[in-house]
Amino acid sequence: MPDDDPKIADELRRMAYEPLLPAEKKLIAASLALGVVLLIAFIVLTRLFAPGRPQGRAGPLPAPPCAGQGLSAANMIQSEAFASAGRLDALEALTHPVEVG
Repeated sequence: MPDDDPKIADELRRMAYEPLLPAEKKLIAASLALGVVLLIAFIVLTRLFAPGRPQGRAGPLPAPPCAGQGLSAANMIQSEAFASAGRLDALEALTHPVEVG
C-alpha cells in the first residue's frame, strides 16, 4: 500500500459536519419506540403464556433434592436423564473415566 494513499482518519477529519435530516430523526425515533414497545409486549406475553413458575408463587424456587451434595446443575440433569432412560452404566462411564495408558 503506497504512502500517498489518504488515511481514513485524515478523511474523517476533513469531512464537514452534516446534521441529521428530519426524516432520519423520525426513523431513529420510530425504531427506538418500536423496540421499546415490542420489548414490553414480549415481556407481558411471556409472563402470561410461557410455562414456568406456577402463578401466585413468590420467592425463590426450592433447592433440588441433591443440592449441597457437590453436584452441578449439568450433572444433575445428566444423571436424571440417564436414570430415566435406564442407562446407569453410561452414567458411570461418564463420571468414572477409564485411564488409558
